[in-house]
Amino acid sequence: MSFRSKILLVLVAMGVLPILLVGWSSYRFSRDELVATINRLQTQSAVELARSAERFVDDGLQALSLAATYIPMEELSADELGAVLSIPYRQLPHLSVVVVLDTAGNALADPVYTPTRAEQPDAQGRIAISAEDLQAFSRHVPLKQALEHGRAIGPPFTMGAGTQVTLAVRAGRDGDRVLAAALSLDSLRLATERLAVGGGLAYIADATARPVVSSQTIELGTQERDFFTQGLSEKKSSVRSVARAASGEWFAAFAPVTSLGWGVVVAQPAADALRGPERVRTLSTFWAAVALVLTALLGIFLSRSFYSPVSSLSEAAAALTKARYDYRIKIDSRDEMGQLAEAFNHMAEEIERRNAEIQGWNEELQQRVEERTEELREAQEQILRTRRLTALGSMSAGVVHEINNPMTGLLGLVQLAARQLEAESAPASMLGKAMVQGKRVTRILEAFKQFAEQEQDAAGKRFSMVTLASTTVELVSAQLEDKGIELRADIAAETPEIIGHSAQIGQMLGNLLQNAIDALAEGGVITLRVRPVGDEAVKLQVQDDGPGIPEEIRERVFDPFYSTKQQVTQIGMGLTLCHKIVEWHHGRITIESEPGAGTTVEVYLPAAPKGAHLV
Repeated sequence: MSFRSKILLVLVAMGVLPILLVGWSSYRFSRDELVATINRLQTQSAVELARSAERFVDDGLQALSLAATYIPMEELSADELGAVLSIPYRQLPHLSVVVVLDTAGNALADPVYTPTRAEQPDAQGRIAISAEDLQAFSRHVPLKQALEHGRAIGPPFTMGAGTQVTLAVRAGRDGDRVLAAALSLDSLRLATERLAVGGGLAYIADATARPVVSSQTIELGTQERDFFTQGLSEKKSSVRSVARAASGEWFAAFAPVTSLGWGVVVAQPAADALRGPERVRTLSTFWAAVALVLTALLGIFLSRSFYSPVSSLSEAAAALTKARYDYRIKIDSRDEMGQLAEAFNHMAEEIERRNAEIQGWNEELQQRVEERTEELREAQEQILRTRRLTALGSMSAGVVHEINNPMTGLLGLVQLAARQLEAESAPASMLGKAMVQGKRVTRILEAFKQFAEQEQDAAGKRFSMVTLASTTVELVSAQLEDKGIELRADIAAETPEIIGHSAQIGQMLGNLLQNAIDALAEGGVITLRVRPVGDEAVKLQVQDDGPGIPEEIRERVFDPFYSTKQQVTQIGMGLTLCHKIVEWHHGRITIESEPGAGTTVEVYLPAAPKGAHLV
C-alpha cells in the first residue's frame, strides 16, 4: 500500500468513521425508542377501543334489559305492544330493530324499525331497513341462549348499510317472551377512524378473524390473521410487526374484547412511524459523504507535500539496490524531508566509497582463491582418476562374468541347433532360447551403460523444472487421450531451477503420472501442479480422482515389489524408485489418499541457490 493511500485511510478513519458511528448510534437509539413508544401507545389505544366496544354492547344490553322489565307484555294487545316498543327504540338511537318474540321465535307484534325510502336514512339518522334485512336479523337472534341464560349477544352481521349485532333478553312474568333488538356498531366505526388518523389502521374482528368494524375496507393477510388468532387464544394484549401484502411492514397492537370473543387491532405503517429516524439516517449518510469528500481533498493536499519527497527517497533506495551508487536526491527544501534527503545522499557517497574498497579486496581475494582452487583441482582430479580406474576394473570383472555365462549357453544352443538341422521344430526352439539369452546380455549391457553415464555426471546439473514438467506431460499426452483422461497442468512460470539429474527427476515424475493413469481405468481427471515454496524449494503435486488407496496398505506403497495393481507386468518398483530418487536429491515425498476420494502425491525438492555476488 502506497504512502498516499495510507494517509487517505487514516484521514477517512478519523473524519468519516466517527460521523458514521454517531449517526448510526443515533439512528438505532431513536428508532428503538420510537418503536417502543409507538408500541406502547398503540397497545393503549387497542385496549381502550376494546373497552369501548365491550362497554357499548354491554350498555345496549343493559338498556334492553331495563326496557323488558317495565313493559307489561302479557297485558298489552299486539297493537299496543308495538306502540310501547317504539319507546326504547326512540330512547336508544343505536338500535335498528326492536321486536318481541315468543319461545318459537314468532313476533308477537310488528317490529319497530325505520323502513327503506329509496335506501336513505330517516330524519333521525336511523339506518333504513328492508325486508331482506329483517330476515337476516331474525336469523341471527340468539333466541335459545336468551331463554336459557336470560340474556344473549349474537354474532355480528351486515344489515342495511352497516354492521349490526343482535341483543336478546328474556321478558314477561313467566319468562316466555324474548325482547330482541339489532344494535348498530357505526359509533364504533367512528372510534376506529379516529385511531387511524395519519395513514394508520384500526379494526374490530370477530372470533373468526373477520373484520366487523374497521376504519377502511380491509382483507387480512396471513401474518395479520395469525397475529389476531394468537391474541384471541392467549386472551391478552400483544404487539409486533406484521407484513401487509401491498404496504410492507406495519406495527400492530392487539387487545381482546373478552366478553364478546372479539379482538381489536390498531396498526400503523412502519415507514410512516419511522420517518424521523430515517431522516436522521439520511442526514448522517449525507454528512458522512460530505466528510468523505472533504477528507479526500485534504488527503490529496497533504499527500502531495509528503508523497513527492518519499517517492524520491524510494527511487534512490531502489537505485542503491541496483548498484547505482552515483544516484543523488535533489534537495528542494530545508525541512525534515530535506534533511533526510541530504543524509541519504551522504550515505550513498559513503556506500560508493566502501564499495570501491570491497571490490578491490574481492579482486585480490578472487586471485588468491583461484590459485588455491587450481592446486586443489589438480590434486582432486588425480584422486578421482585413481578411483575411477579402480571402480572400472571391478566393474569390468563383473560385466565379463555376467556376459560369459549367457554367451556360453548361447554357443551351446547354437551348436545343438546345428546338429539337429534335420528336425523341423528343433532349430526354431533352440534359436528362440538363444534369443532369450541374447536379450539378457542386452539388458546387462544397457544397465552397465546407464551406470557409467551416472558416474560421469554424479554431481548433477542445474535444470528448469518448468521445462521438465512440460516435456513429461507431452510424453504421456497420447496415452491420456487413448484412455479418455483429462490432464490439468498448472505449472508456475516463476518456479526456480533445481540441481540434480534431470533424467532421474523426469523418470520420477513420469512414474507418478503413470500410477495416476493406471488408477483411472474408466477415465477421470489428473491434476499436475508445480509451484515454488518461497525461494528455497519446489513443490510437485500429482492428484487424481481415482478409487484411492485403503488405509491399511497406505504405509506399504513405498516397499520394493509391493503393488496394488492387478497387471502381471507391474512389479511394484515405481514408487520405490521415486522415493529413492527424491532421497538422492535431498527431498521429501508424501501420499494422501482416501478410498473413493482419489490420491494426492506431493514431492518437495530443494531449489538451486541463487548466485551471490559483490559489485
